[in-house]
Amino acid sequence: MKKLILILFYTQIIINSSFSQCTFTAIPGSCNSTITTNPLTAGTYAGGSGYYYCYSPSNNTQGTTASIVLGNSGTTLPGHLIINSPANLVITSLSINNNYGGVLYIASGAKVTITNAVTLPLSAATIAIVNYGTLIFNGAVTLNGGTLQTASTSATTTFNSTFNVSYQNSYRSKGTTTSVGAVTINGAGGTYSACLDNNSYWSVGAFTISSSAQIQTSSGGTSLINYTGAISLNTSTAYTNNTVKFCKNGGSGTCDGTINVQCQSSSCSNPNGALPVLLSKFYAKPEPNGNNIIWETAQEFNNDHFEIERSYDGENFEKIAYIAGSGTKNSTTTYMFFDDKVNNDFNVYYRLKQVDFDGFIHYSNIIYLNGNEENASSVTLYPNPLEEGTTLNLKFGDFDEGDAQISLYDLAGKLIDSYTIDAVKPNGIYEVEDKDLLLAKGTYLLEIKTQHHVYNQKLDIQ
Repeated sequence: MKKLILILFYTQIIINSSFSQCTFTAIPGSCNSTITTNPLTAGTYAGGSGYYYCYSPSNNTQGTTASIVLGNSGTTLPGHLIINSPANLVITSLSINNNYGGVLYIASGAKVTITNAVTLPLSAATIAIVNYGTLIFNGAVTLNGGTLQTASTSATTTFNSTFNVSYQNSYRSKGTTTSVGAVTINGAGGTYSACLDNNSYWSVGAFTISSSAQIQTSSGGTSLINYTGAISLNTSTAYTNNTVKFCKNGGSGTCDGTINVQCQSSSCSNPNGALPVLLSKFYAKPEPNGNNIIWETAQEFNNDHFEIERSYDGENFEKIAYIAGSGTKNSTTTYMFFDDKVNNDFNVYYRLKQVDFDGFIHYSNIIYLNGNEENASSVTLYPNPLEEGTTLNLKFGDFDEGDAQISLYDLAGKLIDSYTIDAVKPNGIYEVEDKDLLLAKGTYLLEIKTQHHVYNQKLDIQ
């Protein structure tokens, strides 16, 4: 029975259609206690729910405060502090009480620099920092729960060290986000970690979306993530209603550098129409003193290098080799690496990390060796070329089993049709007819995914 499935060309997409807008918190309109002394007095601010301290100096002379604590475990009261224009405040140490919390508000025209490393471990429902002005972090920032908001189009948030988002609903961006260091969006309990509002702009160094993380977007507009280092989009990532462009060395508001991938709604594509590296074979063979890792590409585009990664549990991988790629090439290339440091008394897993010249990263499927079992597998297509209207045969290899997903792409990388063969057996031969897969005249790329392997082969239909 035919099953239509969505196979994305660069990265899988999971849609959370129940969310259509990023939400931002307004700065309260009243103050219960106004402080004009410059610099702001160090100490604990914990007036309770609905009580707001306002720092409102008369000028923008920079002042340095040693320590600010929001929320008090002794009184069990939260703390709310508003930094008003024209304040220019340096906070040497900012801490928000994990149990009773608080919010730091930065109004338009105000500037706050935080020099210590900041971790916000509060619950997902807790708002921690709301920025309508200029916010600079000189230390590493980790969001483990509390929400950080860049809440207006004129607001800017700068991370001069690393920025790690590790919990759901943790970062919301409406303005400009700049990071000198690496930005990592980690898994977040099945919902989005970061939300990009219409026309928001991120300028970052290296950028990674890992684990099961998701980026959420608002309706309409285009959001840009401009990066200067390596980028890794190797997981399920959500984009709803909005367009997100990942740009290499782009400018503010533009993609004047290389557009690596553009994501909109439920699909991602390369606007340049370039094909990725097509991995036609990838397997491992045990030898007396180690394992031979062999892979073959049917075509390469902009391929800088491969990194071979090994694991003994299928989850935690380490780099064991660097192999130079072939740049751009339209013919078959075979690569080999001998792993003489492996312990073949255990199951061992391998995967390939492929890196483009512009820093974009792709991961292969994972292959494994069961102790000393050989894992050399392939899929044979015949006849090829195929006459239009006739049956295509697929012969699977020794270790192919489970459902096989068959995807047909044109040479621009557009998905034409998909089909699932249920429960294939090792060395099994299966027929694919034109009623199963759209087999019109032309040259195509056929991707075959089994439980442990992925194959890409060119198919000519005459």
